[in-house]
Amino acid sequence: MAVAWSQVYEGPSVLSRGGNGSFRPYGERVGRNTSIRMYLDTSGVYDTGILPYELDSNGNLVNPGGLYGVEAGVGVFGKKTTRFASFGVDYRGTYRHYPRANNNALFKNNFNGSDHFLGIDGKKRQGRQIYYEGHLTGGTSNRVFSFGSFLLGNSFSNTLPVNEIFDMRIYSLTGGASMTYQATSRVSFNVGGDALWVRRASSALTGVNGFMPHASVGYQINRHTTIGAVYQFQHFDYAKAFGESDVQMGTFVVSHQFNKWASLEVGSGVFRADSAGTRTVAADPIIQKLLGLQTVVESFSRVTNRVTTSALFTAAGKKARLAGGYTRMPSAGNGLTLLAMTDTASANLSYTADRKLSFGVTGAYTRTNSISNDFNGAFITKFVGATTNYTIGRRFGLNGSVMYRNLDVPLGTTLRNSYRVSMGLTWTPSEYVVPVF
Repeated sequence: MAVAWSQVYEGPSVLSRGGNGSFRPYGERVGRNTSIRMYLDTSGVYDTGILPYELDSNGNLVNPGGLYGVEAGVGVFGKKTTRFASFGVDYRGTYRHYPRANNNALFKNNFNGSDHFLGIDGKKRQGRQIYYEGHLTGGTSNRVFSFGSFLLGNSFSNTLPVNEIFDMRIYSLTGGASMTYQATSRVSFNVGGDALWVRRASSALTGVNGFMPHASVGYQINRHTTIGAVYQFQHFDYAKAFGESDVQMGTFVVSHQFNKWASLEVGSGVFRADSAGTRTVAADPIIQKLLGLQTVVESFSRVTNRVTTSALFTAAGKKARLAGGYTRMPSAGNGLTLLAMTDTASANLSYTADRKLSFGVTGAYTRTNSISNDFNGAFITKFVGATTNYTIGRRFGLNGSVMYRNLDVPLGTTLRNSYRVSMGLTWTPSEYVVPVF
């Protein structure tokens, strides 16, 4: 007899995601499934603190000040669940235009344009003991705020471009699949792999290619608690730079389901990273005298051993979802660094009061320290954002958002603060309030 999807224990999500679960599955809103829906919106926006990869005529970083603009967007979200399978999708596409940019080629090329984000995941049950999982996340943007609300808390945020330094065009794609075998009612095994591709428009900033196979075993102690062990291998090689890293990581994980609505997952482990690349160093005094060179480029090879940590708490009801987490993991870098150690603490609250009102608040702190190449200090970003939607008619509503980002770079003389405020109208094909992600 076939077994229904909901009747089978799937195990902690960390066991199929290399020790770093996701607290906002694609398609879900406020902790529940919804049919696949779409919406259109248009907004007036005000942005400050935009940081393009450009210098002005005085050799300083370009600071365009505050910019007023308009933005139009389309979104699709929802989840489809059958007895043996599930499919979730989130898509958001926008076009942004700043009138002031029409008279400035630099502004026009860097600030106007479209952003696109797509997240898909699916699961399928086969028989009593096997289920498959696949996922895809990709997009393009030229604003650091664009991806933030979708990727914070994502299970692959240590490899996706969540914490970019510059407002410039970036393209990213990651995807993978895994298979879980339920050997007994208590023991499960998981194997899978993921691939990564990131490109940045500037020739001075690195892109990255990567692949990440993983395997894990889980043991369900009782109805509420599961323990597990995860092994993951990561390989990153960097476009536009000579450099690559191989990471081997082992993690021990504990997952506890407090009740129908709340769960906690914690994990800790170690990793070993073998990195190779090039760096610029001061030339030998004799070479300086003989050839007049002050610096030279040399190759290096470095082995690093570090501890990893992860924690994830989620609580979801019919109207609200609260989630928070912390990770300390190796990451693919931010275009300036190659392999890096990244600490991320993030939290999200989403609430749908009734058929008319929804709102959400998200906050995050990220600290990135290079492992493979030398930077004297850390890249630190702090982000907070709030979004709300309010229905004013059968198919129309109001939308608004406020976002803030603080950037601190190694040896930076000043902090860079960015703000974004938007207000506008939303249209839906049927009467419902657009839930906040």
